[in-house]
Amino acid sequence: QKAASRRRERVLTARPKDGIVYFIQDTVTTAVKVGFCLKKPEKRLAALQTGNANPLRLLGHVPGSDAHEGHLHRRFSRFRIQGEWFASAILARVD
Repeated sequence: QKAASRRRERVLTARPKDGIVYFIQDTVTTAVKVGFCLKKPEKRLAALQTGNANPLRLLGHVPGSDAHEGHLHRRFSRFRIQGEWFASAILARVD
């Protein structure tokens, strides 16, 4: 519990990092990963693909911060499948 509290405190006091918020979809399950990288989401797609048997595709990306990614994770929490992967229903709610 102390470790979780320290992590929360670091997150609250840390300065957001600017980069890219991306959306990658598993073409078989249709699950969508909402993630953050500092640059080149195509490189992140390639890295994720090595650990996934299903073909993945980059749906899109927007300039953003790690805080923006966190906001989207909270906003879509009811659609969460596991970790940063969400049901494709979030695509109708992205703006």
